[in-house]
Amino acid sequence: MQVSIILAVRNEERYLPACLAALQESIKQSNLQCELLIGNDNSTDATGQIAEKFCQSVDFPCKVIPVKGTIGWAKGKANAVGQIIPHASAELLLITDADTRVPPSWVAGMARAFGPSIGLVTGFTLVEGTSLPAQLQAIDWALALGTSHLLAKLNYPLTSLGNNMAYRKSAYWQTGGYACLPLYITEDLALLKAIRKNGWKTLHLAHPSILALTQPVESLYQWILQRKRWFAGALHLPLPLRLLMLADGLFLLIALAVVLFSFAAGGWLWLFRFAIHAFIAAGYLWRMNHCRLIPLLPVYELLITVLNPLVFLHYLAFPYTIWKERRYDL
Repeated sequence: MQVSIILAVRNEERYLPACLAALQESIKQSNLQCELLIGNDNSTDATGQIAEKFCQSVDFPCKVIPVKGTIGWAKGKANAVGQIIPHASAELLLITDADTRVPPSWVAGMARAFGPSIGLVTGFTLVEGTSLPAQLQAIDWALALGTSHLLAKLNYPLTSLGNNMAYRKSAYWQTGGYACLPLYITEDLALLKAIRKNGWKTLHLAHPSILALTQPVESLYQWILQRKRWFAGALHLPLPLRLLMLADGLFLLIALAVVLFSFAAGGWLWLFRFAIHAFIAAGYLWRMNHCRLIPLLPVYELLITVLNPLVFLHYLAFPYTIWKERRYDL
């Protein structure tokens, strides 16, 4: 089996060496014919030099591709990935990000998941780090991806995951590619919807063998912007899921309204939501061998109850976001 690994990079000199070392080890252990294509998206730091030096040092096909201009409707990472894919020689494309480290079993595990009818596979990612903010973000990802994994089993996938995904090149081209896809801020959701619309099945994986670790955002404000991107993507989900996400995001306001009539009822409502969140997050943290984070679930629940309305208000006040030094209208 041949595999093309695609990595779009922009000013990633801090994280790129660790990402590339992890990919090299995963390629080595996969025993598959792999190539690595690195799209340098107008980096102004040492990212390009790091990538070029790495490509010269490895014993598998590796190439740095300059990202120039834009293709069609694509922006940001979608534009970069869309320019890399035409250079891929394999049918199977694996995608990750420069601030993400994949495990040694990632390449083989993702490739093994593809059956004849599978067009796209989504992996599982958690935030790494020992600081309290990093651990709370890891819980956040466990809850979000755990919910998506559960809904995917019911044939209602929420989204895919741009730092841990794979798809067939033929399925990608059937959609017209990123140049023709709607301008979502979350390009992975746009691709997931288009591939499923063309009759392909999609698969969500939740196993330590494909668990990637990504870097935490570095401030509360950046966390709000990250969740704002997620919220903007959720607005393109089917109406029942949109209403569910909106109710969860505005839970604090709903609970306060209930408290006006009954303090006890408001308390029980909060405990009910906490129980649901804790059940999902704890289950997937345990499955991913991150059960040490489970005692922090009450702290996370208190934080997210306040954080979600701030995300919603920020979205209403500023219908755009800044990501990777670029502005995106939502």
